[in-house]
Amino acid sequence: MLGQVSMDRFRALFEVNVFATLESVQVTAKMLVEKGSGKILFLSSMAGISVTP
Repeated sequence: MLGQVSMDRFRALFEVNVFATLESVQVTAKMLVEKGSGKILFLSSMAGISVTP
């Protein structure tokens, strides 16, 4: 399967799944530091791996 996916598609997926997440964490972390407390919780989905009807 990996051989069938273009590098452009991989880059697009990383843009959304990695870089957008990192950017969101950076913005949120800055606000939490200014506030003096807080937590960041990551949630994930298995829907991309195991699809059910």
